[in-house]
Amino acid sequence: WEGAQKPVPNGAYPCFLTMTTQEKFGCREREDCTLEKPFVYVTKAFFLEDIQFRGAISDFHPMKKLIEKYPDDKLLLVWDEEEWYGQNFFLVHDLKVRDAVLADMVAREETAAAKKAAGGGGGGGDGD
Repeated sequence: WEGAQKPVPNGAYPCFLTMTTQEKFGCREREDCTLEKPFVYVTKAFFLEDIQFRGAISDFHPMKKLIEKYPDDKLLLVWDEEEWYGQNFFLVHDLKVRDAVLADMVAREETAAAKKAAGGGGGGGDGD
């Protein structure tokens, strides 16, 4: 993938989503998708309706066959804040990749919670 800083796993499709698309799909950067929860679930039907209505100008048109073949009803749309895969989002179209993305999120949450519980942060007393 052009512009990717990391290898793109099979089962992930990097895509650039315009602000219009982000608003329509409820995945606005730093609003709907945040560092704490950088993804949304979108139904297969919603993707296909957008592709049918907007045709080739749909941001998801190149992924139509992948979306149609996906075995689940909802697909994971992930904000790639660092653009590791070369675009601002990626669509997960493989169940194993979906599970890996979700497991990574859980691991990050547990690490953050452990750091907080260990007393990371705080400080800032008045020096008595």
